[in-house]
Amino acid sequence: MKSQQYDLFNSIPVDAVFHLQDSLFNLVFWLAIWAHFSAKAPNKLQFLGLYVIALLWGALQATSILWDIVDFSGVLTEASADIFNRLNFLWALYLCTYLALLGRYMVAPKHARTVFRGFMILICFVSIGTFSLFHYVVIGGGLFEGRYARDEMVMSMLRNDAPEDLILKVCDDMEFWCGISENPESFVGDTPEVQDAIDNLVSWQMFELRDQQRVTKQIHHYLSPDKFQLGIYQTVSGYIDRRGDTWIFIFDKKRFDDMTRKYTIYASLLISAAHLAWLIGGFLLISLHESGRIHKYAMRYKNAEKLKAREDAKQDPGPSPPADNTVT
Repeated sequence: MKSQQYDLFNSIPVDAVFHLQDSLFNLVFWLAIWAHFSAKAPNKLQFLGLYVIALLWGALQATSILWDIVDFSGVLTEASADIFNRLNFLWALYLCTYLALLGRYMVAPKHARTVFRGFMILICFVSIGTFSLFHYVVIGGGLFEGRYARDEMVMSMLRNDAPEDLILKVCDDMEFWCGISENPESFVGDTPEVQDAIDNLVSWQMFELRDQQRVTKQIHHYLSPDKFQLGIYQTVSGYIDRRGDTWIFIFDKKRFDDMTRKYTIYASLLISAAHLAWLIGGFLLISLHESGRIHKYAMRYKNAEKLKAREDAKQDPGPSPPADNTVT
């Protein structure tokens, strides 16, 4: 029975589940864009068109392309670019769009504060909230005992200025690749994943940290699913410790494919279900409001209450008049 469950679990196409979650998250963003320019909800054909745009937006990694354009154009100051980098450009873009929609709704004239825009604001912020919650609880909690515990162990060792021989021993015992040199650009990885991380991160990090003589930080490198035949993006955890002219780079060789796969499926299914619930429930209520059905139901209920009160009043004769005990 256990093996059957395992086979069923492994038969789930992770990339399909992940892209479903991604497309629904992007759909909320494009509905928010629609709400900026239209006070009315899209019809069925327009809704379908927005979903196709959301699919293409994710498939083409449009936010990465947009970030490259914004970053290299010099539009952002160094401080604001650093904020966008820390927040993740996609999250920053979506959150700014939703906040702009909220601000516009609050200052707009009454005729522009439509039911559709009000519900869209609610859907936008609830979708971000549930995405963050499930991602933090399921993926963050599930991977903590594996990947994140290793991260904490290495960072603690580097922050406490562990000697180089101890660092090399820990790396050898726990499947870390470790390089210590004054010329880290000459590093050679012992696995394709580590080499890919070295090629993409070492020179850039040396440039970024050129003015800091003592720094310890953690970095992550996203492996290409096409290059490494992965169903979803995987990351290589990396750690940097600069001690004057000496650079220490550590990369985690241990792969968490099965663990990442399992918790990615759990989180993606939960996030997709939540997004569908907010979208279907929200647009159902929008449809009822715009068709006037909710108003009709409310009036029917109000009239039924009034009628019931009248009938109760007729059946209840009221209090009897006090007896006349006057003696004549």
